[in-house]
Amino acid sequence: MTAGGDSVTIDISDHFTNGDTNGVEYSIDRNTQSNVKLSLVGTMLTIKPLLAGDTGKIIVRAEKDGCTDATQEFNVEVEPCPSISASIPAQNLVVSGDGASIELASYFGGLSGSTITATSSDSTVASASLSGTALAIAPKGEGTATVTVTVTVSKQNCKVMQTISVKVTEPLSCPLEDTLNAIVVERMTAGGDSVTIDVSDHFTNGDADGVEYSIDTNTQRNVTLSLVGTMLTIKPLVAGDTGKIIVRAEKAECTDATQEFNVEVEPCPSISASIPAQNLVVGGNSAMISLSSYFDDLSGSKITATSSDGTVASASLLGTELTIAPGVEGSETVTVTVSKDGCPAVEQSISVTVTPCPLLQSAIEDQMLMIGNDPLKIDLSEHFAIPTDFDPGFTVSSSDAEVATEGLEGNILTVTPVAVGTDTITVTATKTGCDGSVVDEFVVTVLPPCPAVITDSPVPDQVLSIIAGPVTIDLTRYFEYIDHEDTRITVTSPDPAVAVVNLDSTVITIEPKMAGSLEAVVVSAGRGECVMVTQSFMVTVEDFPGGIWSVSPEGDVYRLEGNVGIGLSSPDQKLVVDGKIKAEEVYLSMIPADYVFEDGYSLMSLEEVAEFIAARGHLPGIASGAEMKARGVGVSEMQTLLLEKIEEVSLYVIAQHEELRAHEDHIAAQHRRLEQRGQQIRQLESRMERLERE
Repeated sequence: MTAGGDSVTIDISDHFTNGDTNGVEYSIDRNTQSNVKLSLVGTMLTIKPLLAGDTGKIIVRAEKDGCTDATQEFNVEVEPCPSISASIPAQNLVVSGDGASIELASYFGGLSGSTITATSSDSTVASASLSGTALAIAPKGEGTATVTVTVTVSKQNCKVMQTISVKVTEPLSCPLEDTLNAIVVERMTAGGDSVTIDVSDHFTNGDADGVEYSIDTNTQRNVTLSLVGTMLTIKPLVAGDTGKIIVRAEKAECTDATQEFNVEVEPCPSISASIPAQNLVVGGNSAMISLSSYFDDLSGSKITATSSDGTVASASLLGTELTIAPGVEGSETVTVTVSKDGCPAVEQSISVTVTPCPLLQSAIEDQMLMIGNDPLKIDLSEHFAIPTDFDPGFTVSSSDAEVATEGLEGNILTVTPVAVGTDTITVTATKTGCDGSVVDEFVVTVLPPCPAVITDSPVPDQVLSIIAGPVTIDLTRYFEYIDHEDTRITVTSPDPAVAVVNLDSTVITIEPKMAGSLEAVVVSAGRGECVMVTQSFMVTVEDFPGGIWSVSPEGDVYRLEGNVGIGLSSPDQKLVVDGKIKAEEVYLSMIPADYVFEDGYSLMSLEEVAEFIAARGHLPGIASGAEMKARGVGVSEMQTLLLEKIEEVSLYVIAQHEELRAHEDHIAAQHRRLEQRGQQIRQLESRMERLERE
């Protein structure tokens, strides 16, 4: 419904079941809204709209005695009449120019449900058309004319209208920015040639009568600008960006048109860094050089690269990337020249050396080394063909560094034997630019030291009896380093009729045959290039020596000149046992080691002990393993030495304990001083707080 519009009458009995039966009475709840007027006569309800708005809930009630009341609820929306909210402004159009588009909702209220019409007083000058609430006014006629467009908005008995004055004139030849022909200044170089531009070519109607041109003041100092008529001259001075330059076209009654542009003045190319010399290899990779790292301001420059000898190396360019490809062995110079219009040319020369890649000429032979001998030195240049600029080009690796260690100084490889075993050493020759590496391997076998006679341990002369039978001698008690599998041991006997001497590994067996003497049984030991070492001893065979007796066939017991031997026919001590001894308890006459605790005992420092162990491999005052193996160990002497070492360790522990306790006392004293300082600080803080409060 529309405010102030026609009333609506409804037969409400049509909206209730049995609404027309006898005795039914209708009523409406009082309407709290004032935008409509309600009247009910019998079953006919009349609604008259007054003002725009929503009535809220209207309740129609049907009543009959003995029945529960029935109700219908509804509301009424009263729409406003259309109204004018703002005046539509006059329109100034140009023949063949753009029309005017006007949204009527911005100028009328209450358009919903309204009928809108628009008419032109002269459609040959300007036409009016509607699309919904959008009004379009299009210029039609030529020349200058004024027409009226009338817009009428009506709804039921409501109607409002507005008229719009439309003036259509001939187009003015105003200069306009030609967006398709913007002013663009090509690259300029500092100190180079000027550029002159006819600015009128860059504006639509730029050559129309009355058009005048000007340029905004240029704040940059890298160019000078000169405008004469329509000709703008730009002269570059120094490198830089001018920033925004504005060319303005002005004409009376026209809006100024502008063109904006900037000019980038490029600097002349210059050298920023020296291109380093290039070392290439025959058949290897090319050198790739980015010239922008060595020249500044290459943009817009012409670059050339020439080679003094194209057979050694060739030069090619791709943009600012220079490629130098190796050819044959030799040296030459590549010259790079950079030029730009208006600038002096700059150039750099590059020294190029082409050398061959390393090659393996002869394999390194497997090596036999011996512990204790001087390290082996191998000149790798005798096995590899290497370039002059190769250093450092070798790397060395080892399969077992515990057998041998390797050192490399220049082309000299040093191999030092460390322990018995085998080690595979790999030598790799690598040069930058060469395709892959050259590798050679060789095996180092480390042998023990040369056999040697154990000092002060000669093989004793032997006295045998035919009754006692064969005697065995373990040569490892009299020679060092003979138990290696490559050791050669020989034994010569001057008279096999007296005694036969046999050798099994490192054990000699002497079997007596008849009474007599062998003046010299010679034992020789050697290995590889080692000098043979020898020992000799005498063998005497007796038939029935009066001082020898035997007690049992299982364990031979011999007595010879006051000495007793068990398992030995010629004892050289009061009791000699070849085998293990089992006893309940053994008492020994010992020398006590209390002298360690006496004044004046020279106790080595721990540093001295460490140096001694590192140099000799055993404790000071204790025989080496080799000596113990050769001469045996005196139990009484060893017990005394062990007790001596235990007492020395006790002295070391006591000294360290006293030093630690002194440190603890020092730390405790420092802690007490810190606590005192803390108390003093707290007292000062308390005083300061009291002073601040006062």
